[in-house]
Amino acid sequence: MSPFKRLKTRGAQAAIGGADASSSSTSAASPAKSKLEEKPGFSAYAESGLTLSLSLLREIGEMSAQVPYVKGVAGIMLRILAIKDEIEVYKSRCAEVIDNVDRVIQVIVSARQYCQEKNIHAKKDMPPDMEELMASIEQNMQEILEVLTQCTSKKKWEQFKLNIVRTDLLRKIERCDRKIKSIIDASTTVLLLNIRINQEPKKVKQIILRITYAGLPPKPEGLFGREEQVEKVATLLVADRHRPARLAFLGSEGVGKTALAVTILHHPRVAETFKDAIYFISCTPCTSLLSLQTDIAKAFGVETEYKMIPVDQKVISCLAASPPCLVCLDGFETPWSQPAAEKIAVESFLARITSLPNVTVLLTMRGLERPAGTAWTRPFLPALTPIDFSAANYTLADISGRWENWGDMVMAAADTQIPNAHILL
Repeated sequence: MSPFKRLKTRGAQAAIGGADASSSSTSAASPAKSKLEEKPGFSAYAESGLTLSLSLLREIGEMSAQVPYVKGVAGIMLRILAIKDEIEVYKSRCAEVIDNVDRVIQVIVSARQYCQEKNIHAKKDMPPDMEELMASIEQNMQEILEVLTQCTSKKKWEQFKLNIVRTDLLRKIERCDRKIKSIIDASTTVLLLNIRINQEPKKVKQIILRITYAGLPPKPEGLFGREEQVEKVATLLVADRHRPARLAFLGSEGVGKTALAVTILHHPRVAETFKDAIYFISCTPCTSLLSLQTDIAKAFGVETEYKMIPVDQKVISCLAASPPCLVCLDGFETPWSQPAAEKIAVESFLARITSLPNVTVLLTMRGLERPAGTAWTRPFLPALTPIDFSAANYTLADISGRWENWGDMVMAAADTQIPNAHILL
């Protein structure tokens, strides 16, 4: 059982045990209430789904006196969770912020586990990135507590004052929510990698940092009429490692986007630049954001069963920690061609990948429109068009194994120059 689950179970038992003790004997003396429990609205709050989180945070604080930052952060988070029912302004928005704060408990548990296992009792002994993360969490949680406390006033004159500055207060709340999400993103990278790098160095190389050719299809044979495009795109992919390319092959179905992309991935200069750091991921089966994230995670060798950390964060963390790499997302039109909300979410996930400074992206998809949110390399690659008749004849001859004088007539009669159509002929 993981440390988080053990703590969660013990916290639940403590909460249940306390309830049983109070109900089993009316003559027993009631235990002294903590200051937190005496706060207005706590009783109603304790009946909510976050009771377990409160119990867990208490236990973390009690058991972490010698762990840097953890006890202080747990105390601040306890105060944040406890004021949920006291919120008077922007209740629903503040509730969302508090729910996200609850997710940071996972970060605190992981940090505590790491420090205890490495026998770390002072800030100076923590890895620099982890120390910076925990200091940031403590500071941001304190700021979030102060903003949420402003929304709890029940005095009429203070509520009148809040109504005057509602817009400014809403901006602060939105800023708090962004801070929490940034904390969660950063913590995934820092904690996951520190824990695995220090505990399982061999496994890290196999699971976290492993990038292989395993999913790369073989180089297509007989790709005629695309030589100039192959050289141009290969040059763009390796031109500037400090400003990695974000390229998209667009065009109609069967025009040869996948064959061209795979040929480029096998180009000698591309192979030499990225060495083993090349991924090919077919997105055609991915009909949702989750299936896209899961398939990409599997391609990267990232496990998907550990539910504490969302799959998208695992993928981003893995890529952020990897050597410079080239990722080819083939057939991206499937996950992208979804209802508006899902489409925006897919674009946002792609943008997170393409924003990483060590990741070069080559994407193929049907149509003439690129996903929004990504800073695509300019000038854009032109949409692929059918190859000319000469290249089409060479393609037909390569597929059939013989050259026929009537090749031109067959192609003209078929009224097509699309490479995949030659196979059907």
